[in-house]
Amino acid sequence: MNPNAHRAIAQRGQMNAGRSRGTRGSRGSRGTRGNRGAARGAVAHKQANKREGARAPAPRPTHFLAIPLGTHPALRTRISSFTSALLHSAPAIAGLDSTVVPDARRAHLTLGVMALDARSELTVAGALGLLSALKADILRIVNGDAREDGREEAPSPPTPRPLRIALDTVGVLKPADGGGAHVLWVGPDVSALKAWEGKGKGEGKGKGTGTGTDTPPATNEALEELAKLVRVTDLIHRTFKARGFIVDTRPLKLHCTLVNTSYRRPRARNAIPFAYDAVLRSEALRDISTVASSSHTQPDVSSHTKPSHTKPTTSSHTQPDAAAHTHAGVPPRLGDVLVKVDLGTWTAREVQLCVMGSHGPENEYVSVGGIRLDTP
Repeated sequence: MNPNAHRAIAQRGQMNAGRSRGTRGSRGSRGTRGNRGAARGAVAHKQANKREGARAPAPRPTHFLAIPLGTHPALRTRISSFTSALLHSAPAIAGLDSTVVPDARRAHLTLGVMALDARSELTVAGALGLLSALKADILRIVNGDAREDGREEAPSPPTPRPLRIALDTVGVLKPADGGGAHVLWVGPDVSALKAWEGKGKGEGKGKGTGTGTDTPPATNEALEELAKLVRVTDLIHRTFKARGFIVDTRPLKLHCTLVNTSYRRPRARNAIPFAYDAVLRSEALRDISTVASSSHTQPDVSSHTKPSHTKPTTSSHTQPDAAAHTHAGVPPRLGDVLVKVDLGTWTAREVQLCVMGSHGPENEYVSVGGIRLDTP
């Protein structure tokens, strides 16, 4: 074989060896990329499993059960006069402006919030059906026909007796540091009912009972009306909770909102409370207060701005009356201060299922149905 042939064979061998190394290199590169992709996939799979295992967010509330109060024109006038006086206080009350004061036409007592969906078992029709099924029991309580053990005492009269709501107490929810709060409410004084039932309903008949020495005593008749209201609202709340419509585990708090800082516009990054200590000192609150003493309207604010190591004595009610602590020599926490007022006693005409955040022709909450309490 001549030298040229030897050189040609050697060159072909080198070329084949290069192709072989390139092939192995290419396969190695593809293998590396494949391993990296598999690792990324495993991480993504673990993250997906973690998300699936996490608790799903609670559905957004869509409806709520309520006893409307803004249907009474005289009550709307009284609420508007009070909140307007607060807004025009001199000096101005920090954290208060017109955006945090709801229209009095929207006044109501909330009995439960729920998330209804036509694609689930919790539907508007289901909620209305359950409410209708409770009407007979509700009217028996209102008419005094149902005893506390559930037995009937007498047939219901043709025309139901009115269910009355006394708006005789002002307090706050969501207290904040420095004498502030986020919700101002008016409602019935359930603590008085607890005290009355604890002492025995027959004691002091005609004299009434009170929770503080400066608090005007409630008559037995008023307390009996309050007992009916509590039994009716508790029946509704417990039944809807047992059927899964209401998932909030907190106890029912009967209140009508007068101020709510969550309504503030424009929205603030951090919620800005209003100065409840200033509300307690205001002429606006003094004008509707039934307490002659200044113990409610002018508390020792300095005792509230610092942490207290003394636990105030409380009744079974979650927000005890201020006078009871003041006269015992123990300053109450500002968020626990209740003020006895007179915004009237009003008839509960119906229980409605309303749409959250809705606005009707008169700016009332839109009702999708309910039950009348003034008709059989």
